[in-house]
Amino acid sequence: MRQVMRVVRHVLLTAVLLPGAAIGQVEPFSEVTETTLGGMSEGWVAFGDVGFLFNLLVSLVLATVLSAIIGFHPRTYGNFGSPTQLDKPKSYVIFGVVGAIIGTLVLKYGPIVGLVVFGIGGLLRFRTNFGSPAQTGMAILVTLIGLCCGLNLPHVAVLTTVFGFVLIYVLESRRVYSVSIKGLAAETLPEAAQAYRKVLADTGCLILGEQKNFTKQVITIVFRSGKGGGRETMQEHFATRIPPQLRGSLDWTSG
Repeated sequence: MRQVMRVVRHVLLTAVLLPGAAIGQVEPFSEVTETTLGGMSEGWVAFGDVGFLFNLLVSLVLATVLSAIIGFHPRTYGNFGSPTQLDKPKSYVIFGVVGAIIGTLVLKYGPIVGLVVFGIGGLLRFRTNFGSPAQTGMAILVTLIGLCCGLNLPHVAVLTTVFGFVLIYVLESRRVYSVSIKGLAAETLPEAAQAYRKVLADTGCLILGEQKNFTKQVITIVFRSGKGGGRETMQEHFATRIPPQLRGSLDWTSG
């Protein structure tokens, strides 16, 4: 009976100590302070760990650059397509940054954090409709920020938030739009296309593709917006700068 009780106590002790050892490599009965866990500084005092914050920032920047190189590959980007397809590289960049954050947390905290993150990511991806991969990536990003807050890692959460804010601001500063001009006369189709292209070029937009359908009398132009504004601004320019005989009804699609 005593041997059974010893085994039970041993199992219970192992069950209690194993999670701590897996996460922080904590020795049994060793003192765990509030400021360290698994070698990572915790709490607000961790903002003084300049070396770690610098390394994290370098990792985020490197992940952004390398992801952008793959996402904006000349063989796959720039071909005529829908705005959603042309905006996919933004998703690749966001997921690259998410991967860098997960790697940092796993390196410091162990694989348990990685399993939790991937479980949350799978739930968000398959059980929630965010409308686009980029929005799904942002949802996972803010989930990681919340996870860092719960793990008492405010320095990681704050740096990730600032970097994510700047990254999204840059990525979304110039959106991809597709505008279909309908109701045009077949004989004025080339002249109308030239007029719309000129307005887009004059306002700093980058034309990514164009299609003319003489049978349906429709022009479709895919472009990246300029610094002057987005869809509403361009509609005003079209209404005031396109001659009445070359105007058509507009059908917009955005990425």
